[in-house]
Amino acid sequence: MRILVGKRFMMALVMLITVSFLETAGGTSVYCSSMKRESVRKVSGKQGKAREPRSVRKAKQQQALKEKKQKKEYTEFVKENRKRYYEIQTDEVKERMKANRKNTKKSYAEKKKKNANTGKRASKKY
Repeated sequence: MRILVGKRFMMALVMLITVSFLETAGGTSVYCSSMKRESVRKVSGKQGKAREPRSVRKAKQQQALKEKKQKKEYTEFVKENRKRYYEIQTDEVKERMKANRKNTKKSYAEKKKKNANTGKRASKKY
C-alpha cells in the first residue's frame, strides 16, 4: 500500500511542477513566441521590400516604352484611316457625315451638362 501511495504522490508532484512551470513561462511554447515576434514586425512595418535586379527593371522599362510606341502608332493609323475613309466618300455622304457629327457633338454636350448639374446637387446633399 505504501508503494502505491508513494507512486501517486510522485505523479501528483510531477504534474504540479510541470503546471507551475508552464504558468510561470507564460503558457507559451517556442512556436507561439516566434509567431508573436513576426506579427509585431509586420504591424510595425519594418520589413524591407525586395528590390528587383537591374536587368528586370530595365526590361520592364523597355517594355513600357515599346507599349507606348505601339499605342502611338495605332492612334496615328486610326487617324489616317478615318481621313482616308472620309476622302473616299461622295459629296452627299460627306454632308451627311458632317451633319451627324454636329448632332452627336451637340447631344453629348447636353448630356454632359445634365450630368454635371445632377452631380452638383448630389455633392451639396452630402
